[in-house]
Amino acid sequence: MRYWILFSVLILVFSATSCSDDDFNSSPNVQLVFSSDTLSFDTLFTGIASATLQVKVYNKSSNNVLIRNIELGQKEESKFRLNINGIAKNCIQDVELRAKDSLYIFVETTPESGNRDLPFLLKDSIVFELGEKEQDIKLRAWGQDVHLLKDQSLRTQTWTGLRPYLVYGKLVVEENETLTIEPGTSIFFHRNAGLEVKGTLKVEGNLEFPVSMQGDRLEDLYEDVPGQWEGVKFLSGSRKNQISHLLLKNAKYGLVLESDSPDQIIDMDLSCARIMNMTNQGVKMKNAALVGNNLLLANCGKQLLQIEETGSVEVYHSTFANYWGLSFRAVAAVDLDLQSGEAGKVKMGNCIIYGNSGNELVFGGLADPGSWSFENCLIRNESGNLAVDSDIFKNCLFNEAPLFVDNTGLDYRLLVNSSAVDAGNQPIGSLFPFDLIGTNRTLDVAPDIGAFEYVEEE
Repeated sequence: MRYWILFSVLILVFSATSCSDDDFNSSPNVQLVFSSDTLSFDTLFTGIASATLQVKVYNKSSNNVLIRNIELGQKEESKFRLNINGIAKNCIQDVELRAKDSLYIFVETTPESGNRDLPFLLKDSIVFELGEKEQDIKLRAWGQDVHLLKDQSLRTQTWTGLRPYLVYGKLVVEENETLTIEPGTSIFFHRNAGLEVKGTLKVEGNLEFPVSMQGDRLEDLYEDVPGQWEGVKFLSGSRKNQISHLLLKNAKYGLVLESDSPDQIIDMDLSCARIMNMTNQGVKMKNAALVGNNLLLANCGKQLLQIEETGSVEVYHSTFANYWGLSFRAVAAVDLDLQSGEAGKVKMGNCIIYGNSGNELVFGGLADPGSWSFENCLIRNESGNLAVDSDIFKNCLFNEAPLFVDNTGLDYRLLVNSSAVDAGNQPIGSLFPFDLIGTNRTLDVAPDIGAFEYVEEE
């Protein structure tokens, strides 16, 4: 008899417990809490799956909640995909959410091509039905049709700015062929993708509509991450290259000009360009000639500008600023390792060569720098390895911090008390009257050194 009574008591306790577990909150005031009320994707290219976003759904009440239905608002017409607590379905019924518990929902999308030049908006929502009550999480994604290119050999052609170009693998501009890139063109490179030029590259950006080259990860997390794609490489036979108003960032290297022979010099006219965030060099040259102005080369794991063997450099009103902090950098910002002779000439005027290393300008090789010229430049050289009192340095400033607005934030404009302000050479300034962002540098006492003219804030 005692055992029967005990067994009966246990049954009653178990039944009471079971009833408690299934005691769902049916109040019309029941409210789910979301970690975000809107999930927004960065711009997505058509035909390419998005990254996965997640949202957490909380039941913060003291009672269990029965969610009658979780589904996409547009049902079968939706362009989004769901995974609800590990179940890859866009609709699921009778989800029990215990008191003080939570669940995850993962969201993806793949925009479909519509042959449109302008971006388009995808909209939907995740709808939660709780009895007669509904809640939702909004879903938003911008899609963009692209020209998709993969492992192609390019003949003479022109790219326009009507819609972006997305590159997979390696593109090669063949010898004696020309790739022209018009103002406002955006080019995105997938991981390990790159551009090789055996012929001619002409980038025709302008102040209002620059050309951009970068990786294809557009999330904020990847905005300034180096090494996302290969870079642009010019090979033997390439000639008459012209680049204006280009933003090139986040690659393994920026521009590489490498000819196998000093008899085949690769020539480059580079103006108003920003080359930033490379794991290796910003501009690397071998048997090449560079003429440039209004350049910003910044934040690279190795040299911002490296030239070796035969070649020449003639650059004015440019900022070489290397404050790389992702790894140890054992090389100078500007490394000139040229052989002697007329081909090995260097002329730099109104330039800043600075960074977080003690010596940011070094000479090497067999070059005779006697014919070189650095005029009105601001240079970091703390060890004294340069003969700063020689004739090759004219009116230069040494080891005076340029005082950038925010070198860690990649803002290399000058502060008012920078020693580079009004310290430039006037004749050089008159040759390049407008700076990298279009400011007139001829309106005050003298031009500022570097790519940016100081402007007093109103």
